[in-house]
Amino acid sequence: MTNNTKIFLILAFSFIVAFSQSACTQQKNDDQPKITENVQIKQETNSNTKAVSSPGVFELSEVGERTENKLVNFYFKNLDKNESIKDYAKGKYIFLNFWGTWCPPCRREIPEIIEIQKELKDELVVIGVALERQPDFESAGKNVSEFVAANGINYLNVVVPSASPLRMKIAGAYGGIQAVPTTFLIDKDGNIFETIVGSRSKAEFMQSINRMMGKQ
Repeated sequence: MTNNTKIFLILAFSFIVAFSQSACTQQKNDDQPKITENVQIKQETNSNTKAVSSPGVFELSEVGERTENKLVNFYFKNLDKNESIKDYAKGKYIFLNFWGTWCPPCRREIPEIIEIQKELKDELVVIGVALERQPDFESAGKNVSEFVAANGINYLNVVVPSASPLRMKIAGAYGGIQAVPTTFLIDKDGNIFETIVGSRSKAEFMQSINRMMGKQ
């Protein structure tokens, strides 16, 4: 084995280790998180503005057609109506985070995302898309709702059960989600400014968000 081959193998191994610590493939058999509180799935209404108030946990109900490097509109089921993500986030920047309760790197970055939503709520809306391993919304939605309540998550989450016919469509709409967490930063015109694969710190997220907002 040549020195160049040894160096390549070392670098490749280092990359694999680093990636495995920051992201999960959807086939990885990670442990389910511990849940410390039981709550019902939240589907609240606000008669003044939007039909949904955040935080909330809702079922994915429809996915629009993909347009390259653009926000793909999708819908969630709120009582008897389909609510549009585009309408929900109208006039704000979007932090779109694909994640799963079963994924350790996803869970690790959630406190950072909570802080970002808290500090930037007037300018930016965080939306989570939970790609869960339970086959139906009753079990997947309950799992996410419990996790949301236990961890103080302050932003909307749309749940996609493993057996949902829309699972491949929502992933494909955003170019194929190969690993979670994957985050899309989307500007006010619906353009995807940056795609971030793997978990990040608040400081790293803020660097990208500030660039998107023209603050640096």
